[in-house]
Amino acid sequence: MRKLHSAALIAAVFLAPSWALAHAGHQHSLQGMVTSVDARRLVVKSAEAQSVELAVGAKTVWLRGATVLPKCDAQPGERVVVEFEESGTAKNATRVMLPVKAAKAAALYVCPMHSEVVSDKPGQCPKCGMALVPKARQLP
Repeated sequence: MRKLHSAALIAAVFLAPSWALAHAGHQHSLQGMVTSVDARRLVVKSAEAQSVELAVGAKTVWLRGATVLPKCDAQPGERVVVEFEESGTAKNATRVMLPVKAAKAAALYVCPMHSEVVSDKPGQCPKCGMALVPKARQLP
């Protein structure tokens, strides 16, 4: 019985380091809103209203939709999904996924007197000389 106990203890001592290393590289995921960002860190407020600080660096991949970005493009208030690795108490962001920004619609300008006169920039109506005004957006 004593030999069995000793063998189990020895096995536990030798297997413990490999078990501890089995967790290394495991990816965690966090979804939330950016509260602050700079060249070295990203702070995200999670859905549970907890602020999570993540280290970012040269190995962090920034994505907007499917497009890989050359550098951080996150803004405070923007929603993100972050994949990260934990090393002790440090959280290192490996991938930051940002939503695709909606393209800004080009502003159109019209003559208040001649609705058929439309331009993509401010100016004057060629028919009456009045200043063109921004076209009101129509509700769906």
